[in-house]
Amino acid sequence: ASLPSAGVGKLKVREAVNVLGTEAEKDLLAPAVPFYADLAKMMVEKQMSVDLFLGAAQYTDVATLSSLVQTSGGQLFYYPSFQSNAPCAEALYGDIYHVLTRETGFEAVYRVRVPQGAKISVFHGNFCLSNTDLMVIPVCHSDMTVVLEISLESVLNMPCFPIQGALLYTTARGERRIRVHTLSIPISNVLNHLFERVNQDAITAAVMQLGRRGVWA
Repeated sequence: ASLPSAGVGKLKVREAVNVLGTEAEKDLLAPAVPFYADLAKMMVEKQMSVDLFLGAAQYTDVATLSSLVQTSGGQLFYYPSFQSNAPCAEALYGDIYHVLTRETGFEAVYRVRVPQGAKISVFHGNFCLSNTDLMVIPVCHSDMTVVLEISLESVLNMPCFPIQGALLYTTARGERRIRVHTLSIPISNVLNHLFERVNQDAITAAVMQLGRRGVWA
């Protein structure tokens, strides 16, 4: 409901009118302190995930607080200028109810494999990356999405490009399970085939992630 104002996680208002529209404005999109990212890593070691429900009427340093969510595999919900008698109160109730009642897995790890000649170059999403390609997700659910960028290191001499994802997790009933999904994508040297089959929603989401992380800055 307000900006943390005490203790080691204390934050201050960084936004200023004279900064908006200048080169320094991009600094507001980066965490102010490493405390919350470090705390999230400690929580992942204990298989804990964080969901944030932010509704402060004044400045909220989302860029810093979101480190808790991004690293621990949680979600961030934002209700600008929250009022208990406003429609956003119903939205808050609905979001909390959904989070607590949806089908959920725990202590999850997720890995995607690609064939020789290709590699996963970039990972996007809320998780903690262990080693080079193992995504650690303390709490997983159907609302979670990850985006992986695959780069080619050599010419693929094969008719199809196989991709396999394996998710190991524990159910709410304490059962340890593994889910494996395999996708085989046809390879073509006709450029029109690519544009005919492109997933516009996925591409747009990936481009927005790249822009948010300042890749082309």
